[in-house]
Amino acid sequence: MKIVGRYVCQVEIDLSIDESTKGLLPFEVIHEKFTGDVLTDTVREIISDELIEGDEGTVTVTKMYGDVYKAECLAEIDAAPTIEPERKKGKWLELTNGNHTYVCSVCGRMLVNITDGKNNVAKNYPYCNCGADMRGGQDEQTD
Repeated sequence: MKIVGRYVCQVEIDLSIDESTKGLLPFEVIHEKFTGDVLTDTVREIISDELIEGDEGTVTVTKMYGDVYKAECLAEIDAAPTIEPERKKGKWLELTNGNHTYVCSVCGRMLVNITDGKNNVAKNYPYCNCGADMRGGQDEQTD
Protein backbone atom coordinates (compact mmCIF):
# COMPACT_ATOMS: atom_id res chain seq x y z
CA MET A 1 0.00 0.00 0.00
CA LYS A 2 1.31 3.46 -0.97
CA ILE A 3 0.90 6.64 0.97
CA VAL A 4 0.09 9.54 -1.35
CA GLY A 5 -0.48 13.09 -0.24
CA ARG A 6 -0.09 16.73 -0.95
CA TYR A 7 0.31 19.62 1.43
CA VAL A 8 0.19 23.14 -0.01
CA CYS A 9 0.69 26.22 2.11
CA GLN A 10 1.78 29.80 2.00
CA VAL A 11 4.59 30.80 4.32
CA GLU A 12 4.89 34.41 5.39
CA ILE A 13 7.83 35.64 7.41
CA ASP A 14 7.25 39.04 8.99
CA LEU A 15 10.34 40.63 10.47
CA SER A 16 10.61 43.55 12.87
CA ILE A 17 13.90 43.70 14.76
CA ASP A 18 15.69 46.62 16.38
CA GLU A 19 19.01 47.16 14.59
CA SER A 20 20.78 47.35 17.95
CA THR A 21 19.84 43.72 18.78
CA LYS A 22 22.96 41.84 19.84
CA GLY A 23 24.13 39.26 17.29
CA LEU A 24 21.89 40.61 14.51
CA LEU A 25 23.28 40.16 11.03
CA PRO A 26 24.08 43.38 9.15
CA PHE A 27 21.17 44.85 7.18
CA GLU A 28 22.87 44.09 3.84
CA VAL A 29 23.11 40.38 4.72
CA ILE A 30 19.47 40.20 5.85
CA HIS A 31 18.42 42.05 2.70
CA GLU A 32 20.29 39.56 0.51
CA LYS A 33 18.67 36.60 2.30
CA PHE A 34 15.18 38.04 1.83
CA THR A 35 15.56 39.18 -1.76
CA GLY A 36 17.71 36.32 -3.04
CA ASP A 37 16.99 32.60 -3.04
CA VAL A 38 18.52 31.81 0.37
CA LEU A 39 15.22 31.67 2.29
CA THR A 40 13.48 29.73 -0.47
CA ASP A 41 16.26 27.15 -0.55
CA THR A 42 16.39 26.95 3.25
CA VAL A 43 12.63 26.35 3.57
CA ARG A 44 12.82 23.65 0.88
CA GLU A 45 15.76 21.94 2.63
CA ILE A 46 14.12 22.01 6.07
CA ILE A 47 10.89 20.47 4.79
CA SER A 48 12.72 17.89 2.70
CA ASP A 49 15.02 16.88 5.57
CA GLU A 50 12.14 16.51 8.04
CA LEU A 51 9.53 14.79 5.87
CA ILE A 52 11.07 13.02 2.92
CA GLU A 53 13.80 10.40 2.77
CA GLY A 54 15.47 9.52 -0.51
CA ASP A 55 13.47 9.80 -3.72
CA GLU A 56 10.04 9.26 -2.18
CA GLY A 57 8.77 12.73 -2.94
CA THR A 58 9.65 16.27 -3.86
CA VAL A 59 9.29 19.60 -2.16
CA THR A 60 8.73 22.64 -4.34
CA VAL A 61 8.96 26.07 -2.78
CA THR A 62 8.08 28.94 -5.07
CA LYS A 63 9.10 32.41 -3.99
CA MET A 64 6.34 34.93 -4.62
CA TYR A 65 7.89 38.06 -3.16
CA GLY A 66 10.70 38.98 -0.82
CA ASP A 67 11.96 42.31 0.43
CA VAL A 68 13.29 43.89 3.55
CA TYR A 69 13.90 47.55 4.25
CA LYS A 70 14.75 49.93 7.04
CA ALA A 71 11.63 51.36 8.67
CA GLU A 72 12.88 54.94 8.51
CA CYS A 73 13.18 54.65 4.71
CA LEU A 74 9.51 53.72 4.48
CA ALA A 75 8.60 56.70 6.67
CA GLU A 76 10.56 58.99 4.31
CA ILE A 77 8.75 57.55 1.30
CA ASP A 78 5.36 57.97 2.96
CA ALA A 79 6.20 61.58 3.87
CA ALA A 80 7.40 62.49 0.36
CA PRO A 81 5.08 64.82 -1.52
CA THR A 82 3.30 63.46 -4.55
CA ILE A 83 2.84 65.42 -7.70
CA GLU A 84 -0.25 65.13 -9.82
CA PRO A 85 0.56 66.27 -13.34
CA GLU A 86 -1.77 68.87 -14.74
CA ARG A 87 -3.75 67.47 -17.62
CA LYS A 88 -3.51 69.37 -20.88
CA LYS A 89 -6.68 71.12 -21.99
CA GLY A 90 -7.66 70.98 -25.61
CA LYS A 91 -10.60 71.24 -27.94
CA TRP A 92 -11.83 69.49 -31.04
CA LEU A 93 -11.46 71.84 -33.98
CA GLU A 94 -13.84 71.18 -36.87
CA LEU A 95 -12.27 71.21 -40.33
CA THR A 96 -14.22 72.71 -43.18
CA ASN A 97 -13.58 69.81 -45.57
CA GLY A 98 -17.16 68.52 -45.48
CA ASN A 99 -16.13 65.13 -44.04
CA HIS A 100 -17.20 65.82 -40.46
CA THR A 101 -13.54 65.83 -39.38
CA TYR A 102 -12.33 67.15 -36.04
CA VAL A 103 -8.70 67.73 -35.01
CA CYS A 104 -7.21 67.79 -31.49
CA SER A 105 -5.84 71.26 -30.77
CA VAL A 106 -3.01 69.71 -28.71
CA CYS A 107 -1.61 66.87 -30.83
CA GLY A 108 -3.41 67.03 -34.18
CA ARG A 109 -5.17 63.65 -33.93
CA MET A 110 -8.08 63.50 -36.36
CA LEU A 111 -11.59 62.16 -35.84
CA VAL A 112 -13.06 61.45 -39.27
CA ASN A 113 -16.72 61.03 -40.25
CA ILE A 114 -18.04 62.06 -36.86
CA THR A 115 -21.70 62.77 -37.44
CA ASP A 116 -22.60 63.33 -33.77
CA GLY A 117 -22.87 67.05 -34.32
CA LYS A 118 -20.46 69.72 -33.18
CA ASN A 119 -21.94 69.97 -29.67
CA ASN A 120 -21.64 66.23 -29.01
CA VAL A 121 -18.04 65.68 -30.11
CA ALA A 122 -16.52 66.75 -26.76
CA LYS A 123 -19.21 64.79 -24.91
CA ASN A 124 -18.65 61.59 -26.89
CA TYR A 125 -14.86 62.02 -27.11
CA PRO A 126 -13.96 63.71 -23.78
CA TYR A 127 -10.24 62.83 -24.02
CA CYS A 128 -7.85 62.63 -26.92
CA ASN A 129 -5.36 59.76 -27.20
CA CYS A 130 -2.65 62.24 -26.16
CA GLY A 131 -4.41 62.61 -22.80
CA ALA A 132 -5.79 66.08 -23.36
CA ASP A 133 -9.10 66.86 -21.66
CA MET A 134 -11.43 67.93 -24.44
CA ARG A 135 -14.43 68.72 -22.22
CA GLY A 136 -13.51 72.36 -21.66
CA GLY A 137 -15.59 73.68 -24.53
CA GLN A 138 -14.70 75.80 -27.49
CA ASP A 139 -13.35 78.73 -25.44
CA GLU A 140 -10.74 76.66 -23.52
CA GLN A 141 -7.11 77.66 -23.81
CA THR A 142 -4.63 75.09 -25.15
CA ASP A 143 -1.11 74.45 -23.85
